Amino acid sequence: MVTIGKDKDLAGVVTITIPTKPKGIYSISNRAEVLKDQQQIHVDQYSGNVIKTFSWFDVGALSNGRHVVMRIHQGEFFGQANWYFMLGLCVLTAVLSASALVSYCLRKPKKSLGLPKAARDKQIGVLLWGSMLLLGITLPMFGISLLAIMTLCLISKILKKTIRLVSAAS
Repeated sequence: MVTIGKDKDLAGVVTITIPTKPKGIYSISNRAEVLKDQQQIHVDQYSGNVIKTFSWFDVGALSNGRHVVMRIHQGEFFGQANWYFMLGLCVLTAVLSASALVSYCLRKPKKSLGLPKAARDKQIGVLLWGSMLLLGITLPMFGISLLAIMTLCLISKILKKTIRLVSAAS
């Protein structure tokens, strides 16, 4: 497998994946700095024949896009500028999280962990609902957390109504 990898003259870091099952195959892949130089070669474990080779151009736009996004996310795409950009996003996320906590502490009801009451004159617009829906679809964990919060709020309202009805009836 090493000889096959050397014969292909693969750029970057080369990885050989060993088969774990009797019908498995060897896979030789590289992580090149230039994405177009990346390849994945599948080799039969018994005969040593190359079964299939995938290059950057053989996989679809979705896979290529995923590689680009992964490189940007890991800070490897635009060199040092990409790293600073990702660092800036992390710092902004930390600042937003801290400011949300401060805002909650300043607006929450006294001696309670409940949510602050929404201003009566403020309406949630279509843009906000649409943004939340779009984020909930594209970020599944965010969508699940929104559904969990909405479910807990609904259960809380139902329980409060039930307690009021029971206390009014007795």
